[in-house]
Amino acid sequence: AFIAATRVYSDNILSAVLIDDSMSNEDFLAAVIEKNAVTEEAIHDKFFNAQVSISTGIYIIDKDEEIFLETAVSNANTARKDAKLQPKNNCILFDSNMMDVLTKNMKLSADFYSAIENGEFVVYYQPKIESGTTKICGAEALIRWKKPDGSMIFPNDFIPLFESNGLIIELDYFVY
Repeated sequence: AFIAATRVYSDNILSAVLIDDSMSNEDFLAAVIEKNAVTEEAIHDKFFNAQVSISTGIYIIDKDEEIFLETAVSNANTARKDAKLQPKNNCILFDSNMMDVLTKNMKLSADFYSAIENGEFVVYYQPKIESGTTKICGAEALIRWKKPDGSMIFPNDFIPLFESNGLIIELDYFVY
Protein backbone atom coordinates (compact mmCIF):
# COMPACT_ATOMS: atom_id res chain seq x y z
CA ALA A 1 0.00 0.00 0.00
CA PHE A 2 1.24 3.45 -0.91
CA ILE A 3 2.04 5.61 2.13
CA ALA A 4 3.68 8.85 1.02
CA ALA A 5 5.84 10.53 -1.60
CA THR A 6 7.73 13.78 -1.69
CA ARG A 7 10.07 15.62 -4.00
CA VAL A 8 13.49 15.71 -2.34
CA TYR A 9 15.29 17.93 -4.85
CA SER A 10 15.52 18.41 -8.60
CA ASP A 11 13.91 15.36 -10.19
CA ASN A 12 14.44 13.07 -7.19
CA ILE A 13 11.31 11.75 -5.53
CA LEU A 14 11.20 9.72 -2.34
CA SER A 15 8.36 7.26 -1.77
CA ALA A 16 7.44 5.16 1.23
CA VAL A 17 5.51 2.01 0.47
CA LEU A 18 4.18 -0.69 2.77
CA ILE A 19 4.89 -4.10 1.27
CA ASP A 20 2.54 -6.98 2.00
CA ASP A 21 4.28 -9.82 3.88
CA SER A 22 3.30 -12.25 1.13
CA MET A 23 5.32 -10.30 -1.50
CA SER A 24 8.98 -11.23 -1.92
CA ASN A 25 11.64 -8.58 -2.47
CA GLU A 26 12.04 -9.86 -6.05
CA ASP A 27 8.30 -9.57 -6.69
CA PHE A 28 8.32 -6.01 -5.34
CA LEU A 29 11.32 -5.14 -7.54
CA ALA A 30 9.50 -6.54 -10.59
CA ALA A 31 6.38 -4.51 -9.72
CA VAL A 32 8.42 -1.30 -9.47
CA ILE A 33 10.14 -2.02 -12.79
CA GLU A 34 6.72 -2.53 -14.40
CA LYS A 35 5.33 0.68 -12.86
CA ASN A 36 8.39 2.61 -14.08
CA ALA A 37 7.91 1.25 -17.61
CA VAL A 38 4.22 2.24 -17.63
CA THR A 39 5.10 5.74 -16.36
CA GLU A 40 7.88 6.19 -18.93
CA GLU A 41 5.53 5.08 -21.72
CA ALA A 42 2.80 7.48 -20.56
CA ILE A 43 5.29 10.36 -20.60
CA HIS A 44 6.54 9.37 -24.06
CA ASP A 45 2.96 9.16 -25.34
CA LYS A 46 2.14 12.63 -24.08
CA PHE A 47 5.50 14.27 -24.84
CA PHE A 48 6.88 12.23 -27.73
CA ASN A 49 10.18 14.16 -27.89
CA ALA A 50 10.87 13.68 -24.18
CA GLN A 51 13.87 11.56 -23.28
CA VAL A 52 12.78 10.17 -19.91
CA SER A 53 14.34 7.31 -18.03
CA ILE A 54 13.33 6.51 -14.47
CA SER A 55 16.10 5.24 -12.19
CA THR A 56 14.94 3.73 -8.93
CA GLY A 57 16.86 2.66 -5.87
CA ILE A 58 15.07 0.56 -3.29
CA TYR A 59 15.92 -0.10 0.32
CA ILE A 60 13.57 -2.47 2.08
CA ILE A 61 13.31 -2.06 5.84
CA ASP A 62 12.59 -5.34 7.59
CA LYS A 63 9.76 -4.96 10.10
CA ASP A 64 12.13 -6.06 12.91
CA GLU A 65 14.90 -3.71 11.81
CA GLU A 66 15.65 -0.53 13.73
CA ILE A 67 17.14 2.00 11.33
CA PHE A 68 17.34 5.76 11.06
CA LEU A 69 15.22 7.14 8.26
CA GLU A 70 18.26 9.07 7.01
CA THR A 71 20.20 5.80 6.65
CA ALA A 72 17.35 4.11 4.78
CA VAL A 73 17.09 7.05 2.37
CA SER A 74 20.88 7.11 1.90
CA ASN A 75 20.90 3.36 1.13
CA ALA A 76 18.07 3.77 -1.40
CA ASN A 77 19.95 6.67 -2.98
CA THR A 78 23.09 4.52 -3.26
CA ALA A 79 21.04 1.90 -5.13
CA ARG A 80 19.53 4.66 -7.33
CA LYS A 81 22.99 5.87 -8.32
CA ASP A 82 23.90 2.32 -9.35
CA ALA A 83 20.60 2.05 -11.23
CA LYS A 84 21.43 5.17 -13.25
CA LEU A 85 24.48 3.33 -14.62
CA GLN A 86 22.36 0.46 -15.96
CA PRO A 87 21.27 0.51 -19.61
CA LYS A 88 17.81 -1.02 -19.00
CA ASN A 89 15.43 -1.75 -16.12
CA ASN A 90 16.94 1.05 -14.08
CA CYS A 91 15.77 -0.30 -10.75
CA ILE A 92 18.10 -1.78 -8.15
CA LEU A 93 17.54 -3.19 -4.70
CA PHE A 94 20.14 -2.15 -2.08
CA ASP A 95 22.07 -5.20 -0.94
CA SER A 96 24.90 -6.22 1.39
CA ASN A 97 27.52 -5.79 -1.38
CA MET A 98 26.58 -2.12 -1.61
CA MET A 99 26.89 -1.83 2.17
CA ASP A 100 30.38 -3.37 1.97
CA VAL A 101 31.41 -0.80 -0.65
CA LEU A 102 29.94 2.06 1.42
CA THR A 103 31.80 0.86 4.52
CA LYS A 104 35.07 0.49 2.60
CA ASN A 105 34.69 3.97 1.07
CA MET A 106 33.89 5.54 4.42
CA LYS A 107 37.02 3.93 5.91
CA LEU A 108 39.24 5.10 3.03
CA SER A 109 37.87 8.64 3.30
CA ALA A 110 38.31 8.65 7.08
CA ASP A 111 41.91 7.43 6.74
CA PHE A 112 42.86 10.02 4.09
CA TYR A 113 44.27 12.81 6.29
CA SER A 114 46.21 10.49 8.59
CA ALA A 115 47.65 8.78 5.49
CA ILE A 116 48.87 12.18 4.25
CA GLU A 117 50.40 12.96 7.67
CA ASN A 118 52.03 9.53 7.92
CA GLY A 119 53.52 9.64 4.41
CA GLU A 120 51.52 6.65 3.19
CA PHE A 121 50.96 8.13 -0.27
CA VAL A 122 53.93 7.43 -2.51
CA VAL A 123 54.45 9.19 -5.85
CA TYR A 124 56.21 7.45 -8.73
CA TYR A 125 57.24 9.33 -11.83
CA GLN A 126 56.84 7.60 -15.19
CA PRO A 127 58.99 9.35 -17.80
CA LYS A 128 57.51 10.62 -21.06
CA ILE A 129 59.85 9.96 -23.95
CA GLU A 130 59.95 12.08 -27.10
CA SER A 131 59.56 9.60 -29.95
CA GLY A 132 61.88 11.31 -32.42
CA THR A 133 64.81 11.89 -30.09
CA THR A 134 64.12 9.36 -27.29
CA LYS A 135 64.84 12.16 -24.81
CA ILE A 136 62.85 12.50 -21.64
CA CYS A 137 60.45 15.39 -22.16
CA GLY A 138 58.34 15.11 -19.03
CA ALA A 139 56.87 12.72 -16.53
CA GLU A 140 53.52 11.45 -15.36
CA ALA A 141 52.97 11.29 -11.60
CA LEU A 142 51.50 7.98 -10.44
CA ILE A 143 50.33 7.63 -6.85
CA ARG A 144 50.06 4.57 -4.65
CA TRP A 145 48.81 4.25 -1.09
CA LYS A 146 51.22 2.14 0.96
CA LYS A 147 49.79 1.15 4.34
CA PRO A 148 52.07 0.85 7.40
CA ASP A 149 51.78 -2.96 7.23
CA GLY A 150 53.29 -2.87 3.71
CA SER A 151 50.05 -3.60 1.85
CA MET A 152 49.10 -1.38 -1.07
CA ILE A 153 45.82 0.28 -1.94
CA PHE A 154 45.82 0.78 -5.68
CA PRO A 155 44.52 3.91 -7.43
CA ASN A 156 41.39 2.26 -8.83
CA ASP A 157 40.33 1.67 -5.21
CA PHE A 158 40.66 5.29 -4.06
CA ILE A 159 40.95 7.74 -7.00
CA PRO A 160 37.28 7.46 -8.16
CA LEU A 161 36.13 7.80 -4.55
CA PHE A 162 38.29 10.87 -3.97
CA GLU A 163 37.09 12.37 -7.26
CA SER A 164 33.49 11.95 -6.10
CA ASN A 165 33.96 13.30 -2.57
CA GLY A 166 36.39 16.15 -3.36
CA LEU A 167 39.45 14.72 -1.61
CA ILE A 168 41.17 14.49 -5.00
CA ILE A 169 41.99 18.20 -4.72
CA GLU A 170 43.86 17.60 -1.45
CA LEU A 171 45.65 14.64 -3.02
CA ASP A 172 46.63 16.79 -6.02
CA TYR A 173 48.13 19.38 -3.67
CA PHE A 174 50.07 16.61 -1.94
CA VAL A 175 51.49 15.41 -5.26
CA TYR A 176 52.46 18.99 -6.26
